[in-house]
Amino acid sequence: MTTTKYIEIITFDEIINQALEQKEEIAQNFLETIEKYRGEYVYFTLIADLNKNSLTKECYITFMVDSEIDNGYVMDFNLKLMTLCTDTYAEDELNKGFIIGLLEEELDKLKEMTTPKNKE
Repeated sequence: MTTTKYIEIITFDEIINQALEQKEEIAQNFLETIEKYRGEYVYFTLIADLNKNSLTKECYITFMVDSEIDNGYVMDFNLKLMTLCTDTYAEDELNKGFIIGLLEEELDKLKEMTTPKNKE
């Protein structure tokens, strides 16, 4: 899991910005999870778990990396941001910098799909 930052409202921009702010921690979580399940799973996912504090009514996003199977059982409202298949890459390719690059590519795609186009 990642650092919790309380916000007034959750938007796609906020999800993207927070994921980029925490990209190093997210990449490290991927590496640790891949190592933990080596030989057991090849698909790993990043989900944005969307929450609201019942007392303060503030919202927050927690980024969770786990096997695709285990993340499938998360009961809270969430969005899958990325799936990584370790069979697609050589073992020596899977390092923090490489995973950050993949994450940035996926977040760029999300930003493009959720940002209104200027109509002239």
